[in-house]
Order: sequence, then structure tokens, then C-alpha cells
Amino acid sequence: GFTPSTASWGGSFFDPDADGDPDLLYVESRFFDQGIEDLEPYRGPAWFFRNEWSEQGRLVHEGDVGLEALDTWRASSTRDLDGDGVEDVVTSAAAAPSRLFLTNPVAGRGVVQIRLRGTDSPRDGRGAVVTLDVGDDRLRAWPGAADPYSTGSEPWVTFGLGEADAAGPLEIRWPSGRVQTVESVEAGTLLVVTEG
Repeated sequence: GFTPSTASWGGSFFDPDADGDPDLLYVESRFFDQGIEDLEPYRGPAWFFRNEWSEQGRLVHEGDVGLEALDTWRASSTRDLDGDGVEDVVTSAAAAPSRLFLTNPVAGRGVVQIRLRGTDSPRDGRGAVVTLDVGDDRLRAWPGAADPYSTGSEPWVTFGLGEADAAGPLEIRWPSGRVQTVESVEAGTLLVVTEG
């Protein structure tokens, strides 16, 4: 027999429970070393790790979230597909339709979405660094910094605020060298920032 090579086909840090600590999702399966007549030997798991770094100093594997089935994964991506402010998950496997997993907002927790519009920097904000202070925590994101295999990503930034009603300051460091600051943003806000 042979042991097929395993690879991760997509990974994303996102905050489905809006607690301010991005969690990790990635899917893995095997290369088609011996052809695709029988897909069974190539199946692999989808993994979801909840970020418990501030409390336990580690990522905790979270089972039973609806993604546990073995499959011949070839892509995964996160984006807010239903407009509720929380990022959802789309996965794809070889010889199978895409799957959509909608994430429901957690009661009492808010999010802020930021979309950038560059003028001298890239139009979609790629290459910028976005920082938001939430209480004593400083959250940081790089819009569009990584696109999972065979998918694209929206270069939007979503920050979970936990139970905070507002956060700030919000700082955007553009690739052009400009720095912009918004003193405060409220939970539930979709903020579009144009470089200026």
C-alpha cells in the first residue's frame, strides 16, 4: 500500500463568537497520488480550534461544530455572507458541491466591520495594517494578507468586541505611509474608510 501526502487546503483566523480572540479553521486532505477513481483514501479532516490563549495559553480543538466529516477538502474561506456582521464559512471538496456554514451572532456580543478604500494605496486596502483597541486589548488585522488555496477573500476586517458597546481608537496604516485614526466605533458598525 501507499501513504498519500497530506496538505492543508485552506486556513483562516476568524472570530465566530465575537469574543475578540480570532479562532482557527483549516481543512486538510491528501493529494491524488494514485488517481481519483476512488476518493476514499484521500479524505482528511476539517479542524476548528477555539482561541483560549488569554485564559489557557493555547488553542483548543473544538469538536462537534458541523465540520468534522472527513472529505477530500480543496478549499475553505470565511466571509460575512448573510450581512449579520459575523464571518461565515464556505468549504469545498473534490467532486462535491460547496458547503456553507452560517455563524450566528452570540447574544450580547458585538462586531465592527471595516472596509478600506485606498486612493494612493491599493484600492481594496490590501497591505494596510488595521489596529483597534478594545478595552485593554489591542486587535490587529491585515486586510487581504492571505487568500486560501483556490479561493479569494474579501479584504474586509471584522473585529469581535466581546460585550463592549464601542471600541477605539481605530488606526489604519496605509501602504502609502499615511496613518488615519478614528477615535471610537460602535458595535454593529460597518465602517468604510477612504484613504485621505
